[in-house]
Parts: sequence; C-alpha cells; structure tokens
Amino acid sequence: MTGDVHDSYSIRTEGGKALDLNAGENKFQLYNYLGYNNQRWITTKNENGTVRITSVYSKYRKREF
Repeated sequence: MTGDVHDSYSIRTEGGKALDLNAGENKFQLYNYLGYNNQRWITTKNENGTVRITSVYSKYRKREF
C-alpha cells in the first residue's frame, strides 16, 4: 500500500497491478497502476477491529458498492 497527502492509498502487487474499481461494470479487478481515483482507497478502522476500504472514486461520486 502506498499513501498520499489525502490519506488515500493504492493497493498493489509486486508486479505493478493495482486493486481497481471498474465502475462501469461495478466490479473489482487487478489492473496496471495508473493512479486514478478508481485505484485509490481510503481505509477506516471499525469499532470491531475490522477495516473498511472505500474507493476514492465512489466516495466523490456518492455511490455505494
């Protein structure tokens, strides 16, 4: 995971693929890292110890996935 000044992260494999939200098909995929908001993620710690991962793309589009 790599962070930025906006507290969002990319989640990447060693081979350079990133967790990518394909919003057109409403699915997740591994895709070459391009740095767009559909490949940036915000993590939020839940009270029960788990972590919520929210796409920056969906956060600014007011979409729920």
